[in-house]
Amino acid sequence: MDKLKNFTDKVKFRAVPNVSCPAYLPKGNAMGGNWIRPQDIKYYDSISVLEFEEVTLKQEETYFNLYSQEKEWPGNLSHLFIRFNEDVDNRGLL
Repeated sequence: MDKLKNFTDKVKFRAVPNVSCPAYLPKGNAMGGNWIRPQDIKYYDSISVLEFEEVTLKQEETYFNLYSQEKEWPGNLSHLFIRFNEDVDNRGLL
């Protein structure tokens, strides 16, 4: 993120926080991916736009509320992220 800050005045960066990388992409651990938890969004201040994949209007409203208002997800991460095939309770992660 620090390296991106050098370019934010010229380029807008977007992220899709609700999608986990496909299994064939290399990861540092079993849960790695490009997903972003709502409570971690503060670490991604170089990102200008959040875009949610495969959602209905009601789901998009829920994601918007989670990421901009509540900023916390207290449940299972597989219920929040697409293609996240791990049974992980978010409250157990630091």
